[in-house]
Amino acid sequence: RNQETWPVHFPEKNRSRTYMHDNTNIRLLSPQDPDLQAALYSEYYAETCAKGGVAIQQCGYIRTLPLCTGAIGDQDYLSKTETFEKQKQFTEADKTSDEPALNVLDKGYRSCLAAQKEGQQCMQPNFAQSDMRFNSNQTLNSAAVAVVRSGNERAVRVVKRSWFVRRGGSLGFLDLSLINDVWMA
Repeated sequence: RNQETWPVHFPEKNRSRTYMHDNTNIRLLSPQDPDLQAALYSEYYAETCAKGGVAIQQCGYIRTLPLCTGAIGDQDYLSKTETFEKQKQFTEADKTSDEPALNVLDKGYRSCLAAQKEGQQCMQPNFAQSDMRFNSNQTLNSAAVAVVRSGNERAVRVVKRSWFVRRGGSLGFLDLSLINDVWMA
């Protein structure tokens, strides 16, 4: 609130790098080849699709991550696209903060160990067994993660507003590499 005390509470070198990650689907036509159809079919989305990542940074910068086949899981997606490795390279080159990256993930990701190997941290909602109930701390933690991640859901909607991204894969005559190029732009 007071500009004079701002540096005391928020020192320059303690500014965090927060990345919120989510995956989304880009609908595709079903191919004739059964092997290709199996690779592109997503159980989660119940359709033939490509899966793309969307990340939003604390400053509001939205970035897309490369498209992969629809059958890939969230953890495998982050590994295949080398997301944590690229974030580590950015952290090493960026001298504005000494803080490690903080990745805010939903329950579908099982990537905290991979992030830790790259010197990063993860924040995820708590998990509960089928009949177990959360205690008050677990409830507050999950609610906090949900509030933070709601910004990423809006980022996904923003990148999917493009007419081409919404329809490109279902037009049938377009090359998947062209759809990826448009997605990455």
